[in-house]
Amino acid sequence: MDTNLIIISYLSSLMANLIVLLGFISIFVWFKEQTDSRWLKQHRGGFLAVLGVAFLLFIHTEAWSNAHLSQALIGFHWTYLNMEILALYNLTLENSSRWQLASTVGLTGLWFFMNMKIWSWPAVAVFAMLVIVEGCIYVGHRWLTKGMMTYQLGFWVAAVLVFVIATLIYAHQDIYSWLRQISALLILDLFCYLYGRALINRMILNNLFEHRAMYDELTKLRNFGAFDHDLEHLYQQFRTTGERYALYEMDIDHFKRINDTYGHPAGNVVLKKVAEQLNQVVSNLEFRARIYRTGGEEFTVILRDIQDDSERAEAISRELQQAVAQLRLEFDAQLRITLSLGEERVSETDANYLEAYKRADQYLYTSKYNGRNAITLRGHTLERLAATE
Repeated sequence: MDTNLIIISYLSSLMANLIVLLGFISIFVWFKEQTDSRWLKQHRGGFLAVLGVAFLLFIHTEAWSNAHLSQALIGFHWTYLNMEILALYNLTLENSSRWQLASTVGLTGLWFFMNMKIWSWPAVAVFAMLVIVEGCIYVGHRWLTKGMMTYQLGFWVAAVLVFVIATLIYAHQDIYSWLRQISALLILDLFCYLYGRALINRMILNNLFEHRAMYDELTKLRNFGAFDHDLEHLYQQFRTTGERYALYEMDIDHFKRINDTYGHPAGNVVLKKVAEQLNQVVSNLEFRARIYRTGGEEFTVILRDIQDDSERAEAISRELQQAVAQLRLEFDAQLRITLSLGEERVSETDANYLEAYKRADQYLYTSKYNGRNAITLRGHTLERLAATE
């Protein structure tokens, strides 16, 4: 066989395999880290398993055509077997769902039973060992992905077992074919590992930046940027579907006095404790609700899919006030925290998404003007209850 032909075939197949594998890794990681689609969040494990099966069927089809339609094997070694080993191992490792485990074991069994021409107990024993190893990869995926050494340990245990079965199924390779086989797998393995880790780390970093852009670091609540984005989305949805929402804007009374008297660290404690109390109330409401820190000592709650019920709006407002009034602070047990609150809902006459928010803000300042620790619902200031005095 012409040495130049073998080298060219080997290198071209290696490059083609690398491009295909890296392309699939990009698609797989994108779907794995995708958070915008609610459907994908609910069915991610099954979807990724189907995606993996489709990719493996593609590889198997290429392998079959290479074996039956080509005059000489591409690369002059088991080119597509390397891709199948890498794909199955990484799919089982990265998609920790039962669907993936079932597809991994199922495809391995299909490959074994369809290609095994002469049955022997050693072949069955090695196949059984391979299935056990695949189960261990699924169970121990967290440990195997801790670092490169653990990843490579699991990979090469599985690869050796596959090669043992392959020697029993296919014609034996000579020493040069084995050199091409193992060197190609080493190169593909290294590139896939480094590229996959780089993609995942990039995704994690992007998610971290996105989280920091949307969340307040002190209170862990969503910030004004997230509030503005969500409010505009809800307004557009209201215009389309008629789904109403209400805004509860709140401000901690005399917060500057707290900062001046006890210092900014104490003020930060107050902000965190108030956020925790408000979030606890909001999480127990019957409505879809979300709380935001929209300013220094200002918080806003959005309630979705509301009914025109002034009594329920008053009850929710008082519940928010009372939750904060019950706070007892370590640096001064006698200090009482109170809230001023303004509530408004979206209206058909609103020209844009900010108009309801502006009215809620105006009603908040009406509560401030009326002595603080007050609630103003849609322009009407309520009487104070003794429990919130």
